Amino acid sequence: MAQWIYNRPYELCSPAELDVARALLKLGDAWTIRWGYYYDTDREGDFLILGPSGGVLVLEVKGGQLRKLSTTGRWEGSERDHPLMQLFAEWKAVIQHLESTAKGRQIPFIAKALCLTDITIDPAVTEFRGISRELIVDRRNLADFVNTWHHQIFEKNISISPDARKVFMEAYAADIAPKALKHFVSETDRILLRHLQGDYGILEMLDGNRQLFVEGGPGSGKTWLALEQAYRFAEVEDGRRVLLLCYNLALAALLSELVAKRKPKRGEVLVRSWEGLAKDLFASASLSWNEPATFDERYRYYTEDVPGLMRQIVDEPDFVPLFDALVVDEAQDHDTNSQSANDGGVGWWDIYFRLLRKGTDAPMAVYYDSEQRPIFRQLTSFSATVIRERLPQSAHLRLPYTRRYSRPVFEFLRTLTSPTTDRIVQSLRSDRSLPEGPEVEVHQVAPGNMETQLANIVSRWIGDGFCRPEQILILAPHQKIRTSLAACSEIAGLPIADDIQRAPGQLNLLSVRRAKGLDSLGVILVDFPQFEKLAEGQAKMDFFMGASRARQLLAVLHPDADTSEADR
Repeated sequence: MAQWIYNRPYELCSPAELDVARALLKLGDAWTIRWGYYYDTDREGDFLILGPSGGVLVLEVKGGQLRKLSTTGRWEGSERDHPLMQLFAEWKAVIQHLESTAKGRQIPFIAKALCLTDITIDPAVTEFRGISRELIVDRRNLADFVNTWHHQIFEKNISISPDARKVFMEAYAADIAPKALKHFVSETDRILLRHLQGDYGILEMLDGNRQLFVEGGPGSGKTWLALEQAYRFAEVEDGRRVLLLCYNLALAALLSELVAKRKPKRGEVLVRSWEGLAKDLFASASLSWNEPATFDERYRYYTEDVPGLMRQIVDEPDFVPLFDALVVDEAQDHDTNSQSANDGGVGWWDIYFRLLRKGTDAPMAVYYDSEQRPIFRQLTSFSATVIRERLPQSAHLRLPYTRRYSRPVFEFLRTLTSPTTDRIVQSLRSDRSLPEGPEVEVHQVAPGNMETQLANIVSRWIGDGFCRPEQILILAPHQKIRTSLAACSEIAGLPIADDIQRAPGQLNLLSVRRAKGLDSLGVILVDFPQFEKLAEGQAKMDFFMGASRARQLLAVLHPDADTSEADR
């Protein structure tokens, strides 16, 4: 994978830029890409691409159609908006910046091109709307970018000296973060998740199958594939109403936020947690939601009372199915059997089938990892095989590789071996070089110092430009009221929220179990004893699951009364 250097706020990224980013993700380790850079003080360019040979490409991206008034020959907008003038201004500014940085050293050769992501031009054409074809990368060129690089942009194979490469990195990486030359830690992470973790080509290969079962370990990209599959189901024919279902409230909140930002072209995607779906059905039947106070009563309420009432509601003769298709993420948390005798042969799934207009003939996609089901919720209460036996046309796929982690996080997770976690650790495999990132931090924290140590890490990560506050999850074995941070309302001057939200400028403190299914650029584990000192069973699984929520930044703060042991 190429090294990405990102300097573009998410909300300013156009769909055309995302198309380019997705294409460039196919490039190998020898490539470096800067996404977003300033020139002429207030103007911003799109992409700078440093290749293994040839030099640097200044790539300006334009979506849609180029709009030029034929009667006057003028382009829409101001003179500065003329695509060629914009491209040449960027190109000259990049040359000047590199020469200024070089101070007499060699700089790489600089080429320029206009990327038209929505246009395919006849190869025989030498000019397009007054622009030389040699200056254009169209949709076909973008799809075959490496070949375009070598045969159109850099026809002569110009080598790049180490000094010229160093000049480029000094000019366009040093301003992002102090460690940008070594680490891939930036806001690129947020934009690329959908593409890096979601190999959508898999869905295209399985397109002929109406019902999919996709199995994969931590970080294999299940959630992003589930989200993409929901859109594909929704946009078929005249549009379908799709239920995107998960168990965890925090994951449902994240998926709802993503769906709100990307409306399907046709149809509708409705996100619900299991509890949210239950409350919807209760409301439709005018039933009140009465969650008990004690743990034992709540357990019985959620495992027996609620599923039993949901089943009664959907079994009513006048119940009208609500959805055309179903996508379930983290499906291992959805029981296929129940302690309630009224729950039928496939547990909660009988309820889901009755929500679908075509029942078990409806399009479905089930994403799961049986190893990630909480031990305390009885591992035998979920079976993908039991569900498949009820469906007429299903295909099974195993996602074999990890897509989510930087190399240090991946290697740390591989050390968390025990009888409890061995199978899930063995599922962590990679078929490509993983992006670099800061080393995982492990600290022994004396009693009373947890808040101070935590504040130091948060301040450093944010101050070094690695992440924003809302991109940090603080995870503990228990809810906040039972942690060493119970009395804290803020850390490093930043407010702490212990509910399920990620507001700008705010840290989130959750229990590991409430964060199930989530991931974040940075995670800090607090109040967990050392892994080897934990009892076998759920405690070790919680530690692993908490650490596996981190994509690139991970710190572990162990409470320890022995202050003689130095942090490591």
